[in-house]
This record gives sequence, structure tokens and C-alpha cells, in this order.
Amino acid sequence: MTYDLAMYQLRTFREVARLGSFTKAAKSLGYAQSSISAHIQALESHVGFKLLQRMPRGVRLTTAGEIFHDHTLRIFHVMDEMATALNPAGEPAGQAAVGASALLLESRVGSLMRECR
Repeated sequence: MTYDLAMYQLRTFREVARLGSFTKAAKSLGYAQSSISAHIQALESHVGFKLLQRMPRGVRLTTAGEIFHDHTLRIFHVMDEMATALNPAGEPAGQAAVGASALLLESRVGSLMRECR
């Protein structure tokens, strides 16, 4: 069987498992609680197993959820290893978007941009 899983679903699952709560995971990840519920519902649908037991106060992993959680942690560990291998010096990489007034751009941001390059 092949699973078509998105990293955001795995990240959501990992955070719900870590915190034991949809509400806390939503706050931690910056999502609405309804989005967290949708992520988990889609994930459970894809894998064909209930991963979390909903309790009156939070959630806990089912047996399938414990197995899935172990593998999810391994996936993130491999992702971290890959990131380190691609950037062994640990230099920051990526893009940043900056918004500023024209005056600020002329007087300050230009020199800052040159310094960052």
C-alpha cells in the first residue's frame, strides 16, 4: 500500500501527539482548531486507521497511532539529517520578504541587503 501523505499532515499529527490536544496544537502551529481537525481526519482517512482517541480533555494515541507516531518521528529525523547534509555549515538559507517605505528603502534597507548577501 502506498500512502500519499503531506508533510503538513505529519507535522500536525506530531504536534497533536506531543501536546495531547487539538487546541494546543492549533495554537502552536498557528492554525485554527478546525484546520487541525481536518488535517488529522484526512490523515486517518489516508492511512485507514484511527490514530487518535478523542477524550473529554484532549486526545491520546491509539495502538495504530503509536506505531504511526514512531515512524513520523523517524521521518522528521531523516528530514533533519538531509537538511544538515545539504547545508553542513548551518548557514541560514531561504528567502525573506521585506516591506518598507521608499524613504526607508533608500536610507537603510539597501545597505542592510548588501550586508546580508
